[in-house]
Amino acid sequence: MTTIISGVYGGYDKPKVPIPQSIPVDYVMVTDDPKLRAPGWTIIHDHLRRPGDLHPRMAAKAPKLSPWTFTPDGGPWIWVDGHIQIESRHFAEQALSAVDCLGMWEHPDRGCLFDEARFAASLPKYVNTPMLEQARHYEAMGHPADWGLWAAGVIVYKFELPHLASDWMIEIEKWGTEDQVSLDQVSLAFVLRQLQMRPDPLPYGLRDNPWMRINPHRDGTS
Repeated sequence: MTTIISGVYGGYDKPKVPIPQSIPVDYVMVTDDPKLRAPGWTIIHDHLRRPGDLHPRMAAKAPKLSPWTFTPDGGPWIWVDGHIQIESRHFAEQALSAVDCLGMWEHPDRGCLFDEARFAASLPKYVNTPMLEQARHYEAMGHPADWGLWAAGVIVYKFELPHLASDWMIEIEKWGTEDQVSLDQVSLAFVLRQLQMRPDPLPYGLRDNPWMRINPHRDGTS
């Protein structure tokens, strides 16, 4: 059974209304909030996260990078960030048909992790993170410019990919701070090249596609 999985940690997002799909799907919402109500979603409480543990932005990476650990009945899995509203009943069917193993949208603005790191470093959200140091480290490790960059708000996993999940999390934890994790795209591009993987591009594009609407988080960030 295909699972559309999302997560709400620390109250950063409000659960979006699930849209019936053209193929059978389970909607699964992972949360650290024992009082969360999300009609239409199967709620899974992340009991591994307790007050005083990881910041919710870091804790929320677990279902995003390893959705299979929260859905023992198997996949495929489609991760959707909590601030994204699905608006098409054909979303799951079309996304799965476009992917052999791993699928994401290519970044709509940049195709290089070094460009992304420089851009992110100029944003208030990342002012206290070692974003440029991280990029310089990847350059020293031989990562080339313009190798590729992917937006990670929607991820299609046809199969379990534990090596990708573990290596990606290692980079996020290595370069993230307590309340500001390493930018997904920068870490992801490096890990994908190390694993010799390239995601299949999803149809349409991240912006102006008929599948979804991207909303700001509750704190106003995107």
